[in-house]
Amino acid sequence: MELRDYLMPGEYILSVFNNLDISPGKFNGLAVTNKRIILFNTNSGISKHFRRNRSAGIKNLKSTFFKGISMIQMEIYEKSWGRRELISLTRYVKLLRSDGSYQYTPDGIIGIITPKLDGPSLSEIKGVLESALKPIALEIEYSYSEKDKAQILKFILRPSE
Repeated sequence: MELRDYLMPGEYILSVFNNLDISPGKFNGLAVTNKRIILFNTNSGISKHFRRNRSAGIKNLKSTFFKGISMIQMEIYEKSWGRRELISLTRYVKLLRSDGSYQYTPDGIIGIITPKLDGPSLSEIKGVLESALKPIALEIEYSYSEKDKAQILKFILRPSE
């Protein structure tokens, strides 16, 4: 099956990236739609050489829907001291404290994305993710961690209906 076969009614693809290393789950593709982030694996190996003029099929996928998430944090780590450049995506939920205030709590990792040499650049992936998340965000917080050499973008999402 192709990626478009997994779309829901009213959902459309904003961008697709292949040739990535994404963990956990050892995924090699990333798609951003108007409703979710999809990590997927395509069929690979010898069989792909026999599928000339056909797109690669989806072997497995994992979705993170924007509905039900309060914030997505994107950390972009620079290449330094032997560390590879990567993007870390984490989903957060908004919890009510006993004093009536709110706090954002990590709910799980969406994925750690590392580009391959012959794949898309880190800045290209960051740009597409940022432009896809901006329209659904109420607020975006930008910061930089000098210690980690990382840009940190927090997309505080609109409450889901």
